[in-house]
Amino acid sequence: MNEVAQLRRSSAIDQLLADRWLAKVEWFSEIDSTNSYLKRSVGQVSNQALPQLAVADRQTAGRGRGQNSWWSGDGCLMFSLAWRPRPSCQEQPSDIPMRMSQLPLVVGISIADALTDLIDGQAAIKVKWPNDVYVGDRKLGGILIENVVGLSEPFWIIGVGVNVLVDFDNSPEPIRSKATSLHRACTMPARRNLCVEFALISILSKLRTSLDDWQENSDFLHKRWPAYCMLTDRWIEVQQNGQCQQGICCGITQDGALILRDKRGHDFHLLSGVVQSW
Repeated sequence: MNEVAQLRRSSAIDQLLADRWLAKVEWFSEIDSTNSYLKRSVGQVSNQALPQLAVADRQTAGRGRGQNSWWSGDGCLMFSLAWRPRPSCQEQPSDIPMRMSQLPLVVGISIADALTDLIDGQAAIKVKWPNDVYVGDRKLGGILIENVVGLSEPFWIIGVGVNVLVDFDNSPEPIRSKATSLHRACTMPARRNLCVEFALISILSKLRTSLDDWQENSDFLHKRWPAYCMLTDRWIEVQQNGQCQQGICCGITQDGALILRDKRGHDFHLLSGVVQSW
């Protein structure tokens, strides 16, 4: 990393700490996984102040949902946030499935909010239920949410990967044909100033606001989701617990479940699953 990049990185960390929301910021040149790191560093030590942020230039064992890995080239923003809801909003064990369904949607909306103004008017950033961010029909980023029961109170890890300045020429073929990078969709003025530090600060600013709104307003997703849903009115196929569910996407329920309408006009709700085709 040259001197200019080092100064930009140091300035970004100082800016992130300046408003006193984040208790700790760590930026690694290489790590196994930012989610795994926070599980170790926060989950195995009692009385940790939160939120804490871990960012990496490169991950050697980055993870997606399920058994999926996360491929990352240079210019990919990868970070994880260890976060605990306000005491009045602490979930009961019975609330965890609903929170697990809602939180990636809240994060996806935050990413789209943060980056939309950078995008050329011919494109749009959308969120594909349950945890992916797209520009057009190409994947821009992904989200991994984990609930952790450590030595102190339970907390959430919000893992995010966004392709900011990634060149896919040397990526595996499935990724090269399906992914995109922010710089490819940006307007020319935005592209000149684009960097992972700028994207990180923009996303975290929106995420902080969205997390507050989500905790305070039970209708947050009901109001915000329709504008960002990539799948609305599309016929989609969802794999869930080894079964294939098909139908037209009709949005989400209050708890974040996907609403599918089958050929007979019957609605059914999915709290989790993998969208295979759309």
